[in-house]
Amino acid sequence: MKLRELESVLTAVAPFEAPNVQLEQYSTSAHLAAIMAHTIDAKYEGLEGRSVVDLGTGSGILGLACCVLGAASVLCVDIDADALKLARQNAERLGIAGDREDDESDDGHVLEFMRADILGADLPLRDNMADIVIMNPPFGTRVKGADVDFLRAAVRIARVAVYSLHKSSTRDFLIAKATREWGCRAEALAQLRFDLPRTYAFHKKQSTDIEVDLLRLDVSSKPRVLPLNGAAGTRR
Repeated sequence: MKLRELESVLTAVAPFEAPNVQLEQYSTSAHLAAIMAHTIDAKYEGLEGRSVVDLGTGSGILGLACCVLGAASVLCVDIDADALKLARQNAERLGIAGDREDDESDDGHVLEFMRADILGADLPLRDNMADIVIMNPPFGTRVKGADVDFLRAAVRIARVAVYSLHKSSTRDFLIAKATREWGCRAEALAQLRFDLPRTYAFHKKQSTDIEVDLLRLDVSSKPRVLPLNGAAGTRR
């Protein structure tokens, strides 16, 4: 599927109606979601037949993009029950079934949803349980260090690669941490613009462009992973 075709499909995904500021819930656009998923599928590992975890799934748009491109299984994880409800509704909008008794959709792909504290010490996700982790995590504006803790969790869960959006201003810091502390090969694949519309009362502008990096962490040769820590958080 071409990038424009994927973006067109994802425009059917509904954003948050009442986002939670403490969870930094901002909707990922169809444009950014399409770029992330298409990059994985066309330029790197590919998504056909892959297992994927979408951390802090929010509206579900990243996980659903992976479903559209043929992932064998996608697990959408979020701490917010309302976000998971929205993600399920969006899956229905795209004609993607999930959480059936046999856990399998009509097209043979598995789509599941899990409510969990991604930054909690008891996160019920196994190390190396999925090929790929894809996410648009908190920037750490409300919960300091949440961006790092999300990445740490993702590195534990993935066995091939992590794809994640972060403020460009944190690029050098995050790449150094991933390389030195977690043993990953990390790089910024692209610098993109996150169009942040006026979402909360304290936002003064109708929209703001934030420079973000699409980071890729190759975790295939990670020697070890630090334990999870931090507080609850999610975004989108």
